[in-house]
Amino acid sequence: MKKIIIFLAVLFDIIAIIISIYAAFYLRFHTEIFTPKKPLVDINYYIATLVVFIPVWLIVNLNLGLYRDFRVRHIIDELFLIIYAGAISILITLGIAFFYRAFSYSRLTLILFTFISILLMFTFRFILSIIVHRLWKKGIGLKQSVVVGNNELARLIINKMIKGDGPNKLKGVASIKELSGDDKEDFIKELPEKVPYIGSISDVIKLSKNEVIDQIYITEEIEKSSLYEIIEMSEKANITLRIATDILGIMRSKVTADNQFGIPLFTLKQLPLTPFNRFIKRVLDIIISVVGIVITSPIMIISAVIIKATSPGPILFKQERVGLDNKPFMMYKFRSMRVGAEKKTGPVWAKKDDPRRTPYGRFMRKFSIDELPQLFNVLKGDMAIVGPRPERPVFVEKFSKEIPRYLERHRVKSGLTGWAQVNGLRGDTSLSERIEYDIYYIENWNLLFDLKIVLLTFFNFVSPEKI
Repeated sequence: MKKIIIFLAVLFDIIAIIISIYAAFYLRFHTEIFTPKKPLVDINYYIATLVVFIPVWLIVNLNLGLYRDFRVRHIIDELFLIIYAGAISILITLGIAFFYRAFSYSRLTLILFTFISILLMFTFRFILSIIVHRLWKKGIGLKQSVVVGNNELARLIINKMIKGDGPNKLKGVASIKELSGDDKEDFIKELPEKVPYIGSISDVIKLSKNEVIDQIYITEEIEKSSLYEIIEMSEKANITLRIATDILGIMRSKVTADNQFGIPLFTLKQLPLTPFNRFIKRVLDIIISVVGIVITSPIMIISAVIIKATSPGPILFKQERVGLDNKPFMMYKFRSMRVGAEKKTGPVWAKKDDPRRTPYGRFMRKFSIDELPQLFNVLKGDMAIVGPRPERPVFVEKFSKEIPRYLERHRVKSGLTGWAQVNGLRGDTSLSERIEYDIYYIENWNLLFDLKIVLLTFFNFVSPEKI
């Protein structure tokens, strides 16, 4: 299946390039959008550029991994890579055209061609992604995978596979060494429900002789001698070996690989949110919040009227939350619950089908309309568009004692949306996993990452299913 998908991706890219050159030529020379006076230009000169465009673009795509990691990359990452590939391809082609003197190509036509190509390639990849994910749901093209270990990292990978993130089917979980007695029972007890225990990693290799096993994920530390033996056995069994490790308990996002004196070294990265980057992020927050308030103002006005008409109490719900540098601020939301919803329960997280919600509150929470007033929090400077979701002081105090590195999420402003939320971790979900995603965001921030999260938020809004 993998070869078929790659073939289709290459074929669709070629079709996109061919269609784009015709479309760009038509827009440039046969419409009055760009050229009121229509010059006589032979299209064959532009068709001839396909001899250069097609191989150049395909080679760039290949080198950027657009055909290698296509199945496991999110469609938004695909878009960024296609834009990058388009920029490189057009620069190379313009460089070649500079030395070709027989005909003067219209730069505007080539730019139009690039934009149309990117749009079509992305559209085709989007359609192909939907087809691939539909096939995965039917069990077609999945890789039979085994996770070795039962630590936090192993459980993260196991949960991802159970949720269906990526082309993996969890065949079972194994331990590094052979277990027996209480050790074996304790290992099995900690496994999620209906996840089988296969045995030791040696048992997995033996099992591969009779059953299909495509890849093994090792999540625990292993002795060198044992690792060499496992590598040798997996190669003979044609099994892909993947080693996921968290060096010295430090998040992988903070560590970069380096080579000095012929020795592989690991370097801790500096946090990317420097004062200048914070300033840029703040400027973008102001622009996006103003635009967002203008665009969503009709929805907010209608919601305010409905809330007032259908439920006694205030329109807005104000609640103290903890933001940057552990400083409290008042967060605004449209009230989606009855007044005094926590009188009996005290401070608790809202649940998916919370009985305390009002009828219109259910609708608002389903489409996140209740969060819209937080655009004013962003405009005030209490929050950012993208960042870790803010928590109440009572939960911050509780979680900071229970979860390592919890307070690190307060090194940046809280956000309307975040890396954890677009990965499905919102509301009553694994807190430790959410913290991992929040810290990853803080340690890997850049403007493109923010843009990606905003786009993913939109995708998740218009389509509940992951693409």
